[in-house]
Amino acid sequence: MFDIVKSALHCPIESKTLARWERKALESSSTNNNTTKTPVSASSGCKTPSRFQASGEASAVRSTARTPSQAFNDRFISSMGSSEVFGVDVKNNRDENAAPQAGSSDDAFRGMLAESLFGGEALNSKILTYKQKAPKPSECYQNELRVLYSQNKAPTKVKKVRQVNTSAERVLEAPGVVDDFYINTLDWGTNDMLAVALGTEVYLWNASTGDIQPFIQDGEDMVTSVHWMADRLHLAVGFANSEVQIWNSERGVAVKTFQNHVERVGALTSNGALVASGGRDGLIVQQDVRMPAAQAVVSRLRGHTGEVSGLKWSPDGSKLASGANDNLCCVWDAKGVDQSALFSFNESLAAVKALAWCPWQHNLLATGAGTADRNIRMYDAGCGTLINSQDTGSQVSALLWSRDQKELLSSHGYSQNQLTLWSYPSMARTAELLGHTSRVLNMCMSPDGSTVVSSSADEHLRFWKVWDAPKARPTKSVGESSTLSRVIR
Repeated sequence: MFDIVKSALHCPIESKTLARWERKALESSSTNNNTTKTPVSASSGCKTPSRFQASGEASAVRSTARTPSQAFNDRFISSMGSSEVFGVDVKNNRDENAAPQAGSSDDAFRGMLAESLFGGEALNSKILTYKQKAPKPSECYQNELRVLYSQNKAPTKVKKVRQVNTSAERVLEAPGVVDDFYINTLDWGTNDMLAVALGTEVYLWNASTGDIQPFIQDGEDMVTSVHWMADRLHLAVGFANSEVQIWNSERGVAVKTFQNHVERVGALTSNGALVASGGRDGLIVQQDVRMPAAQAVVSRLRGHTGEVSGLKWSPDGSKLASGANDNLCCVWDAKGVDQSALFSFNESLAAVKALAWCPWQHNLLATGAGTADRNIRMYDAGCGTLINSQDTGSQVSALLWSRDQKELLSSHGYSQNQLTLWSYPSMARTAELLGHTSRVLNMCMSPDGSTVVSSSADEHLRFWKVWDAPKARPTKSVGESSTLSRVIR
């Protein structure tokens, strides 16, 4: 019994109920053809067909139901307007009430249709199937449109990505580094000597030989700023007792002493024989080191109300930029005496310490501010306008422009204590130099412009090979006087 049920389940299910499309075909056949009319009994006058008539009509419709292929053939033949298709009398050789059989005229018609449309292949063949590859053009053939669409095409420039070494090449211990954001205790002179102030002492590191020698020892006051002068021999030193001293690096003695401030001197810069000093009293004093101390003052610049923490001369020596704890950055004319600032920029929200003049774009000044601001700003010092501002995420302690690349290097404090290399003018981050464990306080560049040294509150100096050494160039600085060393002696 189970075998019988199993065989029955594998057979197709036959339903005696007409499908919906069969009922639709029945209704349309009855409406359009009018071949069968339901007889009405004259005696009773009833219009309902008899049971025998209804069952006979349903059988006739079921027998005349067409398959989709037969319906397609009927429409195709009716559209041709003739019973002869491809030389075969299709209409006269088929039985409309009979199911299609193998070898019938319907198969002959399908074969003729396939022969005409598909070259004898089956109707279900793929039309867009390529049996063979397209023939190759002749050797002398040239596409004229190729020149038309390629003659104005600009050559593609492949941008070279410069690899930056993010690890320090050398690390030196610097015990006694004062963790103070507003002082400048590091400078690399054109004589390839690095001056580092550690508390009350100053040490010199010879980059050529790697030797370290003590320069100022047993000092009574803390050293708050150092700066090499243009003659490659003298070092300007600022102290917490408001003095500025000029030291001879060969003899190891102070040859000049100036006291024109009332508080500590945290910033120094020079332009030839002129040394500009900035103090906590907010005063900027320019003094000529060739003159006696009593007559050395050239000008006093008053524009800040807070401690002056940054001073930088422009490359051509025509302008002096200053930054202070009053959140101002001022630009001064070098020719003026006791005059007001040319421009005073007040966009910063913290002390402005980092200052850098662009060496290859005239009047472009970059500034960096403290923790409450964290921005690097670009100013046009020619017309006094703000060009761009970039949020760095941490305090900016120093800025350095590359001499040959359009890049800017910045040193930062909390929280990553990193050096960041920026691409100018997009200000996209090119590299992050990590290694310091406390905030970076100062940063300066080697004379050849390839190496950068940074000092940190972690009491270490780290040397970074950021750029390639450029071709040989003169080391003479702006405003250098050939007789400066002789006069100071």
